This record gives sequence, structure tokens and C-alpha cells, in this order.
Amino acid sequence: MQLPGFILLILCYLTQIFFYLKFFRKIKNIRGPNQSEGLSVSVIVVGKNEAENIKTNLPRLCTQDYPNFEVLYMDDHSTDDTNLIVNELCKKYKHLKHLNASDSIKGKKGKKWALKEAREAAGNEIILLTDADCIPDSSLWIKHMVSKFDSHIDVVLGIGQYKRERGMLNILLQYETLFTALSYLGFAAGGSAYMGVGRNLAYRKSIPQLVEEKGMEILSGDDDLFLQSRLNESNAAICIENGSFTTSLGPKSFGSWVRQKKRHYSAAFHYSLQSKSLLFLLKFSFYLPNYLFLCLILTKYALAMLALFVVRSLLWARYLNKIGTRLHFPRRIYLVPCYEIFFSLFDTWITITNLMTKPRRWK
Repeated sequence: MQLPGFILLILCYLTQIFFYLKFFRKIKNIRGPNQSEGLSVSVIVVGKNEAENIKTNLPRLCTQDYPNFEVLYMDDHSTDDTNLIVNELCKKYKHLKHLNASDSIKGKKGKKWALKEAREAAGNEIILLTDADCIPDSSLWIKHMVSKFDSHIDVVLGIGQYKRERGMLNILLQYETLFTALSYLGFAAGGSAYMGVGRNLAYRKSIPQLVEEKGMEILSGDDDLFLQSRLNESNAAICIENGSFTTSLGPKSFGSWVRQKKRHYSAAFHYSLQSKSLLFLLKFSFYLPNYLFLCLILTKYALAMLALFVVRSLLWARYLNKIGTRLHFPRRIYLVPCYEIFFSLFDTWITITNLMTKPRRWK
């Protein structure tokens, strides 16, 4: 076990180098913004009982500095003051439209049914998704996202951050969000795009609806399963311009975070074989060394293993510091080994429990 374990450790680190060279390092190698202000945009927000958030967030969307756009708020059978608030805002902002999900989808799992109806009601060519609790980082958010479209680009992937708050939960959430962003942005930059986040995602309305009915029954995945069969090496672009991000409130408790992760992981089971294989290999190469470390710590390979661990950790921390600065994420580089140990255990547990049970609701 000692020698095979040490060889496996080396293979894991070599795999990480592959992902860095093939995907991660290309995140910075993006084109500057194009001139795409001629494109008309429909900003879509789907919400349920989001009265408190839309009071402040919808005006931020409606006052974007862009010449031709509409904001569609799709209410998914709210029971709070959403209708009253949105109707008042519609009087102030003529390009804000209030939509109500049909009774036929009431009680159905997930928000993708309401999102489907909102897409069908959109009057413009470009669909730009965000959430009710999201705030764009600047008044140029629409302009930045749309600037990446050209005749070959159908999808633009943006970054959806979580607000920085005190506490260990937010620290873990920030690292997870950074690692997730590196994954889907890096894969897209490397020609293997597989998902985006619905907090900040744009695509052409002309993309045909290819989600199967079984996919519509999944709680999560409205933003990635819908695009799976349309993503290829050339039609997806990434947007990491300053002012192009969105920020939302993160889960308030560990339990709500776990439920959110389970919903997201349930969608991952339905990715393409290539996407699942790459993601498995990525997570495997990052998580397995933590288990091997425990197995080899008292063997003759301990010093060599420790040397590899230190060198790799320093290089990875250096990269995270650079890319984290570029993407406006808090780094806390000294905690990177702790993050990786935690998530190697936590994600393994989430995956196993997701195989045994299914999440039941999104709100």
C-alpha cells in the first residue's frame, strides 16, 4: 500500500497540473469587450416570497446604463407582499414587467417551470438571468455581459458572488464559490463549458428548448441542464470584467447550505458523460491526497510526501491569491489546506447522502 499510495499521490498532483494548464490559467486569457449595445436584452428574475429583496434589488436592475432592455419579474405564487411591491415599481419603471406563474405549474418542483414561462414571455433576443436577492456590482452590468456576444457566441457565463459576512460559514462559502467559479469559468475558457450560475448568466433566446421532461423535474439545474446540450468549445464566453459580477446573500445556516448543495449536486448527476468525468477527476485529484496523507504519514514516504504537499500548497495558494484578487474574492490563503480537508470530507458526505435521498423543494 505504501508505494502504490505514494504513486497515486504523485498522479493526483500531476492531474492538478493538467487542470491548471488546460483550464485554470486560461481564465485570464479573455478578449476585451466588444461593441454589442445594439442587442436587445430581457433581464429575467424568478422569485417566490421575495418581497424584502425586490424592494431594493429591482430598482438596481431597472436603472442599468443600457439603451435597450426590459426587466421581467416572474412571481412563482408568492404569499407575501410581492404583488403590491412589484406593481408599484412598474408604475415608476415602464420597462419593468410583472408576470405571474400560471396555476398549472403551482406545486411543481423547482423554479424552472416559472423560468420557462418567463423565457417564453421575453420580448428580446438576449436572456440575462439573475435572482431576486442579487444586486449587480455596477450600472454597467448588462453592458459588460452583453459585450461578450458575437456571431459565434450563444452563452455568456458570469460570476455570482455571495456577500462577505462574519462567521465560519461565510468563510467556507466564499472558498467554495471561488473554486466553483474556477471550475466552470476555466472549463469554458478551455473549451469544455458545462454550466453557469443562474445568478449571472446570459444566452440567446433563439437557443431551442432542449431540456427533457425528466430534467424539468430536477429541483436545481435550471441554469446548467438547460444549456448542457448547447455548450461546445466555441459558443460559450466568460465575463470577468470589473462591474460585471452580481452579489447575493448566502445561506444563513449550515442546514440551509447543506440543502442548497444537495439541490446543486442533484443536477450534476444529469450532466453529460464528458462533464461528469472531468468534474470527477478534478474533485478526485484534489480530495484524495488528504486521505493518502493520513495513510502515509507514518511510512518511509512521509518526508517526500510532506515536501510535495508543501510545494504544491504554496503554488496553489499563490495562484488562488492572484485569481482571487482578479475575481474579487477574499482569499485567506493560510486556510487553504484547512478548506481542502474540510471539503474532501464534506463533499463526499453530500454525494453519498444525495444518492440515498432526494431534495424536495426550492422554497
